[in-house]
Amino acid sequence: TTVFTGAQIVAAPPKQEAKSVLTAAKPFLTGSIAGCFSTCCIQPMDMIKVRIQLNAASGAAASPVGIASKMIAEEGVASLYAGLSAGLTRQVVYTGSRLGFYDVFSDKAKEANG
Repeated sequence: TTVFTGAQIVAAPPKQEAKSVLTAAKPFLTGSIAGCFSTCCIQPMDMIKVRIQLNAASGAAASPVGIASKMIAEEGVASLYAGLSAGLTRQVVYTGSRLGFYDVFSDKAKEANG
C-alpha cells in the first residue's frame, strides 16, 4: 500500500496480522473456567472449614462430618455453597487475569532480556 504525503509517495508499513479476539481472550477464558470449576469443587469443604473455625472461636469443638451433617440437616445442601458467588467472581477476576496476562508479560520479559 502506498500513501501520498504531498511531497512524496511513501510505502506504508505492512499491517501485522492482528490476533483475533478469541485467540487473545483464550488464556483469560480458560483460566477463569478452571478457577470457577475448582471453586465449585472446593466450596463445600471451605464452608465446613469456616464453621470449624467459628466453633473453635466460641470454644465448641466439632468434627467436620458432624458440622456437615448439621448444616445439611438444618440449612439444606445449598448451605454448603453459601458465598459461592464471591468465590466465582474472585476466580474470574484473579485467576483469569493472572493466566490471561501471563503470556503477555512473559513475551515482554523475553524481548527485554533478548
